[in-house]
Amino acid sequence: MALCPGDTTEWDDIQRKFGNLPPLEKEVLQRELDERFVESAERFDPLENRTLEELNAVEDDVSEEDFLQQYRRQRLAELKA
Repeated sequence: MALCPGDTTEWDDIQRKFGNLPPLEKEVLQRELDERFVESAERFDPLENRTLEELNAVEDDVSEEDFLQQYRRQRLAELKA
């Protein structure tokens, strides 16, 4: 009889109780993975490790007005979702 992933037998449970087998790892839920992904995406700063020359080039490429309009659209899309 095949066991589903995460299922254990009585024998395995007894062995874990006596410390002969390592404890089972908790199954990570999709919701937790999504939350971790969102948190890491929010903390990500694409300008953090750039050199001064790279930052100056980026600053020249992007005007402040375009950035504010893009940010406004992004926030509105996030609020609608």
